[in-house]
Amino acid sequence: MLIRATYQNHLRVNNCVVKNSNCLTVSVFTHTVKYGQHTEAPYTVEIVEIKETLFDKIAPLNNTRGGQCVEFIQRYFGTFYTHPAFRGAANDIVPNANEPKIGGVVLTNEGQKGHAAIIIEKEGDYLILAESNYLKNKAEIINVGRRLNIHNEHIVGYFNF
Repeated sequence: MLIRATYQNHLRVNNCVVKNSNCLTVSVFTHTVKYGQHTEAPYTVEIVEIKETLFDKIAPLNNTRGGQCVEFIQRYFGTFYTHPAFRGAANDIVPNANEPKIGGVVLTNEGQKGHAAIIIEKEGDYLILAESNYLKNKAEIINVGRRLNIHNEHIVGYFNF
């Protein structure tokens, strides 16, 4: 749990200013501070829980070994035995979705055997990806943060678990 206080239109979480907050409010109360005859403006304190994004969860894996692209995704989601349609080379996987979804997979025809990457964020027309074995100079290494336009000609479809 974190404490978020709003005082004179400044938002602070655990004494740090927050720009963009994805918070789930658990408890709210308002308190007015009084010092002798002076009364300060009321402030609101909320006990909040910060939602961890998929990007937050996967970012620490950047530059670690991930294996082939499909293998990395199977390991991350634990889907080798539960999703037999998501096996083999990326170009063997049949898309099962028409639209990109955070937590889903984008399938492309990049490389000899295609490529698969986890969609960890969407920013306008761009997908933010976590992938392994994409950079030629970093074979089987996880790369987090590549931006791919949703209109890119190499996208063949999307796969959701």
